[in-house]
Amino acid sequence: MSNLSRRDAVKMVAGLGIVATGAGVIATRGSDSEAAAKPNQASNHPPAPDQQSEADANQIDKELKRAIENPFQYYFLEKVSFQAPKTNRAVFFTSAYGNPEREFQEERKSREERLSPSTMRVFRAITDQDDFTRQGGVYWKSEGTTGQIQFEHPGVLFLALFGPEGMVHCYSLFHLFKC
Repeated sequence: MSNLSRRDAVKMVAGLGIVATGAGVIATRGSDSEAAAKPNQASNHPPAPDQQSEADANQIDKELKRAIENPFQYYFLEKVSFQAPKTNRAVFFTSAYGNPEREFQEERKSREERLSPSTMRVFRAITDQDDFTRQGGVYWKSEGTTGQIQFEHPGVLFLALFGPEGMVHCYSLFHLFKC
């Protein structure tokens, strides 16, 4: 039996820059984020355009669903914080989604996900909005004020916590692999 604790193992893996990006795909720091964010295809033939749009409409983000249902299965990998303009007004993430049932691409881009004061929610960062989001960025707005936060990995799952003091703490999530 090794003297290596589970916490030390996760720290070592996190130091290597490995992060789960959903649908069983693993991306590393040196990989192409756009190619790594695509789920593995079961066959080499892409579906027909009509079938593709129907499949996209019914696609479920299984990692996001798992994180919402069982958040205790995840470690915090990275922390990013910002001060909300007002402590009693909601913050909206404009480049993230919190519903595991994906909608059509254009609808996702225009959607705003609400984070109310003194609450927490799990989101998936959108990677196809612009160059900033392709590099791990997330946009937010509240009461006419806009801002942005930056994660190291694009398309990351993150837990947003809106504290009573007006600070919003965002933690990227890393799936806990049980031995």
